Amino acid sequence: MCDCNMTSFWNGIACVSRLTANISCSYEYQCQTNLTCIVNETTLGIFSDVCRCPLGSYYINGSGCVASLNYTKSCIGSYQCYELAPLSCRYNDSGLTCLDSSINALPACDCSDYYYFNTATNLCVPLLNRSNICNSSCQCTPPYQCVSGKCDCENFYSSINQTCVQYLAYGDQCSNTSQCNATPNALMSCVGGTCGCNSTGYWSGSQCQYTINFRAICTQDSNCYTGLKCTSIPCIDSNKRCSCPTNTYYSALHQNCTACTGSNNGYENYVINYPTSDLCVAVYFAPSQLSSSISFATANSLCNSLTPTAFANTSQLLSVHNQTELNCIATVLQSAQASKTCSNSKFHYIGYTYTNATFYDGTVYNSAFSSPPIQPSECLTYCYNSNVNGSLFFESCDDFFSNNRYGAICNYRVY
Repeated sequence: MCDCNMTSFWNGIACVSRLTANISCSYEYQCQTNLTCIVNETTLGIFSDVCRCPLGSYYINGSGCVASLNYTKSCIGSYQCYELAPLSCRYNDSGLTCLDSSINALPACDCSDYYYFNTATNLCVPLLNRSNICNSSCQCTPPYQCVSGKCDCENFYSSINQTCVQYLAYGDQCSNTSQCNATPNALMSCVGGTCGCNSTGYWSGSQCQYTINFRAICTQDSNCYTGLKCTSIPCIDSNKRCSCPTNTYYSALHQNCTACTGSNNGYENYVINYPTSDLCVAVYFAPSQLSSSISFATANSLCNSLTPTAFANTSQLLSVHNQTELNCIATVLQSAQASKTCSNSKFHYIGYTYTNATFYDGTVYNSAFSSPPIQPSECLTYCYNSNVNGSLFFESCDDFFSNNRYGAICNYRVY
């Protein structure tokens, strides 16, 4: 059939010469050989359907189609850059790509923001996330840097804010104490994988406080470590102190409060607060609560027969080391047996022997009990009376031995 020659095309009226590069077109047959009709950015920055070289090449007057410029090559327009990557001709004004001042001639062919050029695939790919393997910091999503071959924080990663920080905050995840110690004035440690206070401190809202501990003076519960309450202990002084709740005692070994309640073979359990420690004692009220008296040997053996709940130490008759401790014992026992008086033989043997100057629990005799003078064969004794503080005196051991006037106060959980 009648048709135009190879260098022309039918425009609907006549055969006209095929279009050269960068001329607007509607169909590919309108373009010269080796050119295609496709959207393109012209040298003037205008996007339209024009006759242009195939993807991966661009047109040069007098030379025809040549290969597109690759990554970092100097350019004057994006039409020159390898668009399948895709690359564009640009300055790195945003600082979000790997194109930098090390490249002498700018502008150059580069990936768009938040992408980097992967030399293995010759493609622009998204910036790497945290923990991804990297070769350069410009490959990492800000604010991550390439640290030891992986995208990570230059200083620390905050699990709370989920971003990089100069210092970790309270509650941030950690792997060692040095990470938490770096935070100025916070005095934190890495506790169970989290920055916080160790067992001897509490978080004040801005730092770990270590000055208020068990039996330390306080004004409110928040001043005390976990589990402790700010309460008054009248037998010690008039201050409020960090102490365990009612019917619990403080374990110095485990640094927590443990229950001390119930009964055991006729013994009633009570917590006695000392100035620097708690005691969980088992009190055997004899002879007041029994029809017959018991001997010292029986009282002591009853203590020995008790099985402490936490440790294998042998329970022994309780000893007292100073007047304050005596007052604290009396406070508890008086509330337990308010009607007891010495006139009714309501004694409790504390456990002192003159001959070796030691208490039966092994502690050395304290000079606080030097008045009245101790005579041979006298024993340290606690007497119930109407005064909540009770009284401490020395009674003839023979009197106790002969009359079996023992009431056992056992140090039930020995710490």
